[in-house]
Amino acid sequence: MTATNPETEARYAAALAVRRLDKWLKDRPAGRPVTLLDTGLGSQRACVELLRAARKRGCPLRVVSLITDDIPEPDTTADLDTLEIVRADPFQLVEHFGPASFDFVLTQLRVASLREVPRLTFLRIIDRLAVSGVVWIERAGDGGLGRRAITDLIERVGMDYLRVGRPLASPYFVIRGRKPAPGS
Repeated sequence: MTATNPETEARYAAALAVRRLDKWLKDRPAGRPVTLLDTGLGSQRACVELLRAARKRGCPLRVVSLITDDIPEPDTTADLDTLEIVRADPFQLVEHFGPASFDFVLTQLRVASLREVPRLTFLRIIDRLAVSGVVWIERAGDGGLGRRAITDLIERVGMDYLRVGRPLASPYFVIRGRKPAPGS
């Protein structure tokens, strides 16, 4: 992937996140509702594709997509009434929605640009919001975090269920993991 414009890169990174979540949704029993918080895919189109794929499999999926000042309002939310656009402060999400309020949380290209304390705080917030799992896409190399920095963050935040991978020839790390069941 040799994308040069930010929109193309955002779409590619969003596709990586959606692909991972889509694999998890295939494992869910048909008819069991799933909630997802998107904290910055930057591409509601990717969320709409995920919603359509989930609908075809009979998996009711509700996506809440966070819009902040640095993420523009989408042109369209398509014809899906289960995609909700919310404008909120990313550091107030637990107060806004409540802890453990989503099955899955997706975040993309949001962590590397933060300073140390806000970076750790944001990851803790994501962890508190997700009941089942997290998918975090981060740029590798210039402008992003290295594998060691990501591993260190995971350790410091206590998200040891997350695994770091990097698709072949991809400019992104895919950090993902399902939380262990309570009591295991």
